[in-house]
Formats: sequence, structure tokens, C-alpha cells
Amino acid sequence: MEIRRIREDKELKVFLDLLNEAYKQRSNEKLPFKELVIDEIKKEKLTDICAVFSGNDMIGGVCLKTNDIDNTDALKISHLWTNIRFQKTGVASFLLDYCYNYAQEKQAKYMQLNVANIYEAAVSLYKKKGFKKLKIYANTPGTYYFVRMIKDVDPFVFSKTKRFFVFFASLIKFYMLFKSDSSPNVLCRLIYGTNKK
Repeated sequence: MEIRRIREDKELKVFLDLLNEAYKQRSNEKLPFKELVIDEIKKEKLTDICAVFSGNDMIGGVCLKTNDIDNTDALKISHLWTNIRFQKTGVASFLLDYCYNYAQEKQAKYMQLNVANIYEAAVSLYKKKGFKKLKIYANTPGTYYFVRMIKDVDPFVFSKTKRFFVFFASLIKFYMLFKSDSSPNVLCRLIYGTNKK
């Protein structure tokens, strides 16, 4: 396996077609499929789009953005995917290792990603690769919530105390305002004046 950076729109189209195929395959009622298009990717102002190749076959990919989060240089990981024919073969793990090396190269202090809580395979993989929960937040009502996870990039160590308090505060806020499927509860509807259930 080797990593190549996606530079041309033609390659980006293949990247998105395979990403969308992988996302559609894993979708369900609680994790609905929403096609990702080139214009959306370009709006994200990503630092890099990287794909894993086995020979000439694109078998996975990830989008990366270096930015300042809370006055700390960080690497944001998004749209990590594996071609459905190559799932459970180590492609995602290979990509995460690449992301870690990339973060070191860019002198990021930590890596950050968001994942749907009901996407248990991904949450489990991220935990095995050293990511820890930082916070949770609501998504579309009736679906799931997001878990934001982080991983330190040596030699930086994200404060365990800060991580605990950020996570605890997000947990309290979430459960005060939402049900576990991100539907607003009574308090949320009172505060924000919505009648949606």
C-alpha cells in the first residue's frame, strides 16, 4: 500500500465516487447517506486529500486540514474511508498511521476527528489507535450524536484534566438538551422555542 496526494479534479472525482460508495454501503436509518460532492470538499479548504493505493486501485482515503484549534496547532482528520472491497484489511489503520506521521511533519500538537457514536467499528478502531473522547454534540434529530476524539502527537500531551472537564461539560449539556438520538428534549424546546420533537 502507498499514499498519494490527490491533486487533480479527475482524481478527486474517483476519490469521492469511492468514498460515497463506502458511506452509502454503511448507511442505515440512523446513519443516513448524504452524498459528498466536489464543491463541498473545496469549501472545506483542506490542506491535503490523500488516497491509499494498492497498485493502481484506490482503496481508501482521508482529508486533512491543519489549523489552529483553541490556540493550539492541530490536524483535523475528516472523510476517512475504505473501499468496501478492502474493509477490515488494515487500510484505515494504515491511513491513521499516515495521519500521525503527517501531523508530526506539520508540527501539530494533536489530531482531531469526529465520528458518529453508532458507527461502533470506527469508534473502536480510533480507540485502538490511541484516540480519546474529547466531547459529544448533537446531530440531526432522530439519528445519532457525534463524538469528537483527539490523539496527542509526541511530545505534546493534551491535559487529561482539561479533556475530562471538556468531555464532562459536553455530556451534561448534551443530555440536558437532547435525547440520545439528538432529538431535542423539553428543556431544549423551551430554551430555543422549537416545537419539533
